[in-house]
Amino acid sequence: MRDYTDDLTVTRVESNLENDDEHLFVKLGKSNGFRKGDTVIVLHYQDLSNVMDVSTVSELKRKLDSYANSFRRAKELLMKLESTEIYYKEQLSELKAQYNYQLSRLKNKIS
Repeated sequence: MRDYTDDLTVTRVESNLENDDEHLFVKLGKSNGFRKGDTVIVLHYQDLSNVMDVSTVSELKRKLDSYANSFRRAKELLMKLESTEIYYKEQLSELKAQYNYQLSRLKNKIS
C-alpha cells in the first residue's frame, strides 16, 4: 500500500515585498502536507529542473544523496589534482636545478 505522507507537496512562494529578490517565505502552515517542526528542503525548479521527475520524498532524497556523493567525489578528485600539480611543480624545479648544474659543469669543462 502506498505511503501518502511520502508525496511531495508543491507550493508557490508568495511575496508582499516590492523588491522580491530577498526574504521570500512560504507559509507552510497554510500549505497541505506540513506540520510544525517538519524538516523541509526548498528547491527552485529552474535551478534543478531534473528534480521535477520525482514524485516522492524518498526519490528526492535518493537523488540528492547521489548529487552529494558526486560533489564529494569531485572535491576529492580536485584535491588529488592539486596535490599532483604541487608534486609535478616540485619535480620540475628539481629537474631544472639538475639541468642548470650539469650545464654549468659542461661550461667549466669547455673553458
